[in-house]
Amino acid sequence: MPSTILSDNGVSSGTAGVKTTGSNDGQLALQTTTSGGTATTAMTIDTSQNVGIGTASPGQKLQVAGNIAVQGGDGSIQRSGGNTWVMLSSNTGYGSNGVHLKLDNSSTAGFATFFSQSTEILTVTGAGLFQFNSGYGSVATAYGCRAWVNFNGTGTVAIRASGNVSSITDNGTGDYTVNFTNAMPDINFCSQGFSWASGKNASPIILGARASTTAPHTTTTVRVTVHDNFSESVLFDADYVCVAIFR
Repeated sequence: MPSTILSDNGVSSGTAGVKTTGSNDGQLALQTTTSGGTATTAMTIDTSQNVGIGTASPGQKLQVAGNIAVQGGDGSIQRSGGNTWVMLSSNTGYGSNGVHLKLDNSSTAGFATFFSQSTEILTVTGAGLFQFNSGYGSVATAYGCRAWVNFNGTGTVAIRASGNVSSITDNGTGDYTVNFTNAMPDINFCSQGFSWASGKNASPIILGARASTTAPHTTTTVRVTVHDNFSESVLFDADYVCVAIFR
């Protein structure tokens, strides 16, 4: 049976076992020794109470040099080269049952990817693009709705609900400006809309850009008008106006 040595002194040649060592500044180390007496530091507790496993200079409260594996069905964390695998599964190992998260900082781009077994299902790229499958057949970038609003365009204009919309400006009958809380990166976004007005015979009611030499899109606003379906020159206030911005 290996001997257990509790000493701050060296181990004599030929002795195998475990020893603790202390330094003058109070750092504590747990070392393993070979039969030849060569000591290897396995764990260190420094004067800041940082604990290092596999490293003699821990920079955090717990720093592990190498992989962390949780046995018994809960998963593991493994690091290989520039990739870090977080396994959340009944088995430890990429490709097993469960969902796996891969963090890759091996390139300047970097990315985080979720896998179901070995199938990629969701990725956040280093450029900040959110990509997922969701029945498309492959993982692709999702272009989200950057702003939306549902408002009452009659009388005093009132927002019912919205996202990234600060206010609505009433420019006159059937003419509105949607103001964004956070600006778009450029004016090349897509605006979609729907409107409905009680008692109007024209169907459907068209939500369109105001006929003007001024572009309806700016980085902070979009201007929309509600027209009679049979007479574009006739504008009217709508009970429901819904606008969505995609970029």
